[in-house]
Amino acid sequence: MKKIAIVEDTPSIAEMLSYALQNLGYEVLPFANGKDFIASIGSLKFDLLILDLMLPGISGEDILREMDNRGLTAGLRLLIYSAINNPESVMDHFPQVRFRALRKPSRLDELLLAVKTLLAD
Repeated sequence: MKKIAIVEDTPSIAEMLSYALQNLGYEVLPFANGKDFIASIGSLKFDLLILDLMLPGISGEDILREMDNRGLTAGLRLLIYSAINNPESVMDHFPQVRFRALRKPSRLDELLLAVKTLLAD
């Protein structure tokens, strides 16, 4: 079973994503903030990360930097799901990451297609 970590601070979005992904057979590892995710990444194993960039305290970009500092971005599959304009620009610093970006709000079917595409290989 594929594992998907979600870092999303809006409870309704996190719940909707978790429910939809679990119904498709994925194991979901939800995190409400970057601090809790960073504290867990040393022992956490997942196939895909769904990441909001606008998080309280530790931003999504800061999470990616910390993961990169720990050597955890090689082979990372990432879905940026955020309301910021041009979320792709963040990824200029992380060329080794396979990613897609969707701007909030997006339709659920678009999001699920992005997940399936990223996990296809």
